[in-house]
Amino acid sequence: MAEIKFYSDYPNTDVPDDSETANDITNSLLSGWIPTGETWTYSSVDDPTGVITIVGDKTTKYSLGMRIKFTNGGNTIYGIITAISYSSPNTTLTFLHEIDPTDSLALHLMGDSAITDNYYSSMKVPFGFPSSKVIF
Repeated sequence: MAEIKFYSDYPNTDVPDDSETANDITNSLLSGWIPTGETWTYSSVDDPTGVITIVGDKTTKYSLGMRIKFTNGGNTIYGIITAISYSSPNTTLTFLHEIDPTDSLALHLMGDSAITDNYYSSMKVPFGFPSSKVIF
């Protein structure tokens, strides 16, 4: 007869031992924002469109319509991915900035400076993403 194993006999490989990583996962599930875990670099801007460069082929990670959020020049910038392309060694993400409805320009335009705290989401309205006062 085969030995009977119980759930408690198996190691838990799904939950990280690192409590900081576990907190990141919990926060991502609650907020809808997933940390990218990679460096994004300013490429160009043509209000209201911005372009970000990422090293490596990220065409299977990101898709059109995904929401993005990052800090740049002291501003939190929100956007929607409108184009993705890869040309070795970089992936290029083109996105539409959050738009001020009074003048149809970016509310916070990305500048040629460091990009930090970068996240993405496949949710339509992840936590904090503008949905009523401005347009995309």
